[in-house]
Amino acid sequence: MSWLKAYGLLISLGFIVIYVIALGQLFDTYYGNVSPVLAYLTPFVSAENMLHAVINQQPTAWISTAVISVIGVIGFVGSMLHYQQHNKE
Repeated sequence: MSWLKAYGLLISLGFIVIYVIALGQLFDTYYGNVSPVLAYLTPFVSAENMLHAVINQQPTAWISTAVISVIGVIGFVGSMLHYQQHNKE
């Protein structure tokens, strides 16, 4: 199970590095535009777009927000149950 946590951390750090690189290219217009591949691979850009859609009150934005929120709550509850089950003393 520890190797799964290590790979999850590695993947999360990889996403953060891709995001920082993409942001650096977005704000630095002297060197060119951001690569479409980086914009596609970065989940944070999609989250930002979803947040902008919610703020602008677009009707379809609430569906994706609700789905992500439900998945987050299910993941949190599952993690708590897993922790409680495996750490009984």
